[in-house]
Amino acid sequence: MHREMNNLMIIYGLSDMIYRGMTLVKFYAPNGVMLSEILHSCFCSHYNKTDVEVQQELGIGRTSFYKMKKQALGYLGFYFYEIVVPQAKDKRFKPSLGVEEE
Repeated sequence: MHREMNNLMIIYGLSDMIYRGMTLVKFYAPNGVMLSEILHSCFCSHYNKTDVEVQQELGIGRTSFYKMKKQALGYLGFYFYEIVVPQAKDKRFKPSLGVEEE
């Protein structure tokens, strides 16, 4: 039971960190709202959407979609590895679950 709970806490912490990275993309990247919608639609929706479905949902062309998807992943990677991970490592950022530090 202890191991399962530990695994759940790790998964929760990682998903919270990814959400924080996506929030940084939304508010700090150029055209961040659209980029965060692309990330959410491609990778965080309840069911797997094809790229064509996401393009139609957002009303953008194929070339623009792939350029923006590449930009969104670039910004997410940058914010994740340059801001979110170091903050978690330094314990400046805590997951939103009410867990006490040791």
